[in-house]
Amino acid sequence: MLCHSRVDDIYCAFPLRIRANSFSPEVCNDDSVRNALESLSAIYKELNGYQELAHRYAKNILSGTWLWRNKECRALYIEVTTSENEKIMIENATSLSWYGQWDDQSTHSLELLTAYLTRALTERTEYFYMDVRAKLSVGWGDEIYPSQKFLDSREDGVPTKQLATVELSNGKETAAFHGQKVGAALQLIDDWWHEEADKPLRVNEYGADREYVIARRHVALKNDFYRLIKTQRAD
Repeated sequence: MLCHSRVDDIYCAFPLRIRANSFSPEVCNDDSVRNALESLSAIYKELNGYQELAHRYAKNILSGTWLWRNKECRALYIEVTTSENEKIMIENATSLSWYGQWDDQSTHSLELLTAYLTRALTERTEYFYMDVRAKLSVGWGDEIYPSQKFLDSREDGVPTKQLATVELSNGKETAAFHGQKVGAALQLIDDWWHEEADKPLRVNEYGADREYVIARRHVALKNDFYRLIKTQRAD
């Protein structure tokens, strides 16, 4: 005999704050370095670099990349509410992918969120934030994959692997994602590591590819972050 309580929908949500802090270093005692970094940011803005970044971040948010394996559900609805109370929605994100073709409604939502994030990344006089919420439709036998709790030490009789939890307003606890896991998914925007790159990697100095356990931006390839910076300075 099977005994169970039916759950039709699972909700996942996180807040995101965006500050345009890349236009000047927070701490720097070398005026030549400060001027070079400020000049680089200004040129990057003129060339629509921040718009490109915004487009990539928006794509990861709206396609549900931050849900990781949980994206493989029966239906996935995503809603973003901006600091201006604008609601940007995706009806079913399960069909959306990084390189795939997006339908008209999803493309329109992507354009709206890209425009908002572009402003957030470039306007230092305003405060930008948004709430991201996903509704996952599930059924009998479906699995979910929350984060594991960080344990500083082991205790006798206590499992070494435990689910990460967060307390709800009613005092009960529910399984949750770590903010680091959500952030790692949003940072999956680097498919510049090769002209024929077939997937975006998390932004990293050496382009770590966890699937193959290799560095895609290796020093030997001369495309790691530090080599690129040296090249730009030489130019």
